Amino acid sequence: PIIGNDVWIGNDVVLKGGIAIGDGAVIAANSVVTKDVPPYAIVAGVPAKIIRFRFDSNVIDELLRIKWWNYNYSDLPDNNKCDDINYFV
Repeated sequence: PIIGNDVWIGNDVVLKGGIAIGDGAVIAANSVVTKDVPPYAIVAGVPAKIIRFRFDSNVIDELLRIKWWNYNYSDLPDNNKCDDINYFV
């Protein structure tokens, strides 16, 4: 599998070969992932299905555009305000 940046994978997850896990995706524990997972999707189950997305489509597009995971830590916004994704992007 190809696993993107900032991906959270729970315990005991099975990933089928040849799939791609998009940036920012979350895979719940005990899931079996048989298909590609879009960026910032939350998936769960056997087989894994999209439960919801972490952010709205505008925020996801902006996060993918800025590729924040390539930033130096010192270039990131003030940590006290990173709780607000709209401030961050």
